[in-house]
Amino acid sequence: MHTRPPGVTTPTSHTHIPRPPTFSTAALSQKYSHQSPIVSLSPITTSTPHNSPSSHLLTDDESATIGLSFQLASLDRSGLLIIWVAVETKPHPQGSESDLGLIPNGRVKLVWSAALDTTRSSPDSIPVQSLCVRFHSIDTNHIFFGTDEGTVVHCTRYSRRPIPRLYRSHAHAHCPCDVTSLSFSPWQPDYFLASYSNGNISLYNIKKANPLVVWTESTNGIAVSKVEWAWHIPGVFLALDGHSTLYLWNLTENDRGPTHSYSPAEDTPAILSFSLSPSSTSPSIALCRSNSTIEIHQLSSLTGAPADSETPEKLLLPNFTNYLHSL
Repeated sequence: MHTRPPGVTTPTSHTHIPRPPTFSTAALSQKYSHQSPIVSLSPITTSTPHNSPSSHLLTDDESATIGLSFQLASLDRSGLLIIWVAVETKPHPQGSESDLGLIPNGRVKLVWSAALDTTRSSPDSIPVQSLCVRFHSIDTNHIFFGTDEGTVVHCTRYSRRPIPRLYRSHAHAHCPCDVTSLSFSPWQPDYFLASYSNGNISLYNIKKANPLVVWTESTNGIAVSKVEWAWHIPGVFLALDGHSTLYLWNLTENDRGPTHSYSPAEDTPAILSFSLSPSSTSPSIALCRSNSTIEIHQLSSLTGAPADSETPEKLLLPNFTNYLHSL
């Protein structure tokens, strides 16, 4: 007969065993780490748009051949943006003396690459606070910041100042609000969505300072915490409001408002965030709950939208393109 030491329990479906991070920047010097709370993380990826013949996702075999290496950016409350490179490293059973922050037997670490003070990027004389960041999906030299003044600031890492440098909706001119998230379309990369703390959602073209469309009544004034384009159907995006309601929009069917919505039951943990899989064949959504759990669902199970579109992509994409050109 075996007994368990005091305080040790057998894992059950209701017991969560925390896993320590493989790597933490807490061990890095102040010069190469954040000193303020982090408000946004963004992957830095280069890809061809969905409407390009060369656009495809890597298979498991291709990923294994290439090896793990990618860039990401972290933005803190003070406006400091740090660009990191995630790389594989040789595991050390006793830990590494040179790679501080790497757990024993850890295989992945973050390497500091560059830093940018976003407070100097705003074209206005009034200082603003950057709240979210996204990189252009085709040309990662272009960076876009959402601010607490309802504006989106456009800057570059290497080249001259871009035009326009500031995107602003007239709806926020006299009542500034937070830009809570940004998302670039995988089908038309020069178009991006911005969500706001007053419940608005705006659609922009990177060449025009004013939004093409502003949706103001979709959430009845409830703050939109995140908006993200879908990969499986052109013109589809999802939005999450502050009351854990998910909204699905299909601009090729109806651009006046969401076509589907999903609200979790009152006795279930709130949805804090979500992320869509970059797959056009088996679309899924990850939900981050307030009880520190992450759920993976087929997109159709939440929204009622078909997982496999009955209309071929070659017919849907022109419809989405024609819609954008009509704005």
